Amino acid sequence: LIVQSTGGLFDIDDAKASCIRMLESGPAAGVIGTKVLCDSLGMQNAIAFDMGGTTAKAGVIHEGTVLMTGSALIGGYATGLPVQIPMIDIQEVGTGGGSIARVETGNALRVGPESAGASPGPVCYGLGGTEPTITDANLILGRLGVDRFLGGEMKLRTDLAEAALKRLEEEADKPNSKKRPPELGSKQDFQLQQALNQLKGEPVMVSKTQTERPEAKKEE
Repeated sequence: LIVQSTGGLFDIDDAKASCIRMLESGPAAGVIGTKVLCDSLGMQNAIAFDMGGTTAKAGVIHEGTVLMTGSALIGGYATGLPVQIPMIDIQEVGTGGGSIARVETGNALRVGPESAGASPGPVCYGLGGTEPTITDANLILGRLGVDRFLGGEMKLRTDLAEAALKRLEEEADKPNSKKRPPELGSKQDFQLQQALNQLKGEPVMVSKTQTERPEAKKEE
C-alpha cells in the first residue's frame, strides 16, 4: 500500500494510475502519525514538524482534526504550479538540518540556502564538515542526544560543533564588523544565535512567538 496526499492509503495499481495523489505523501504520513500520538495522549491541538536536510515542513492538528486543503502550489511561490487535489495542508520552508550558517555584510547572521548535504554533513557528524549548521546548533542547545542519534549508531561530536560555532562568532566579531549582535532574519537564524549565546554563557533568548499565548494568537 502507498500513502496518499490525504494521509490515506491506496494500492500500487491505483498509485500508478494517479501519481499526483502521492504529492507530499511523506510529510502527510508524519502528520497522521502525530494525530495517532495525540489521540493516545488526549491532545486536541498540535503541530507536526518534520525537518530534513534542506527543508522543514509542518502540518497542523486543530481540535482533533488534521487540517486539509484543496489546492497547493508545488515548486515554490515564484515558479510553482497550482495543484487542486485534496491533501493535508503542509507548509514548508527551504531550510533544514544541513543548512549552513554564515555572517553576511553588515554582520547579519543568515542560514542557507547552502547545505552541508549528506557528505560531509553537519560538523558534529565528524565526517569532515567545517561549517556550522542547524544540526550543530540544535546539538549545542541540547535538542539532540549525543548518544541517541540514529538509535545510538552514530556518536555526535559536541566539541566539533562548538568549535565551528566559535569560528562563526569570531567572524562576526572581526574589526571591520559593526560590533553589534547579528540581525535575525528567520527561525533558523534565531536558533544559531541561541547556540552562540549558550557558548558564551549568556542568557538564551526567548522569541516573542515562544512566549505568545495560543489564545492571543488565535484572536489575531
